[in-house]
Amino acid sequence: MVQQEHARVLVTVTASPEPSTQYGDTTCVAGIRVDSMPIEWVRLYPVPMRWFSEAQRFHKYQVIEADLIAPTNDKRIESHRVVHASINPAGRVIEGWESRGKIVEQLIGPTMCELNEGIKKDKNGPSLGLVRVRKLRSMKVSVDRDWTDAEWAKIQNAQQQIPIFGEIPPPPLERPRFAGQITWFCDTPTCRGHTQTILDWEFTVFQRRLRSDADDIAIEKITARFQDEICGPKNRVYFYVGNMHDMIKRTSFSILGFYYPPVASDYGSVLVFDSL
Repeated sequence: MVQQEHARVLVTVTASPEPSTQYGDTTCVAGIRVDSMPIEWVRLYPVPMRWFSEAQRFHKYQVIEADLIAPTNDKRIESHRVVHASINPAGRVIEGWESRGKIVEQLIGPTMCELNEGIKKDKNGPSLGLVRVRKLRSMKVSVDRDWTDAEWAKIQNAQQQIPIFGEIPPPPLERPRFAGQITWFCDTPTCRGHTQTILDWEFTVFQRRLRSDADDIAIEKITARFQDEICGPKNRVYFYVGNMHDMIKRTSFSILGFYYPPVASDYGSVLVFDSL
């Protein structure tokens, strides 16, 4: 019998969905397990979010409950398979930077350079983190490729099958119109810079609001939002980062999300979990 473990997780990251043979498409969800002390990072996969009923869908910075299973094919310390039927968005959405920061800022660090060095020494070592951006050099937004034939076959196959979760199938998954990369420096004094791809679902959702804009206009708006506003001088900027399951790609980290409270704030000195 497969052993299950019940957990309460504050969701901090939902990656943009990718085609899946079994589920149509899935997303990787990461967050903070708040029913353990000390609190710790957790990765939940696969999560076919678009295929869930309304009762099971959850939001970023919401506390969810779920039963977890140790995966057989992923030995990264944060990774768990989630029992889909057990997902319960029972907790409230944590609003405001101060309320979020009292939890999230307990897990700031290590630096991006330190995470990179650690994963080179141990491929199953820490693979999620919240890292401070010391300096942002540039952001590049470019028109992305279309789905491959194999990816498109997965999407079409899912549309033709009986819905897994008893709901009407969602619309076919669209490929994000644009890809984004950020080059930046972490807090390691000798850091030579990191160039990482943005996988945040919010990046995908934002660009889809710009359907009617020409490519150059849309790119300007995306850059203004993510480089100038989110990563601007008024904010303390951190990236949620994580690596890939593929052993060959495991030494490469991507940007899974953005954490950007006001520049003068500091919420990491107090722990408050009573209301979660």
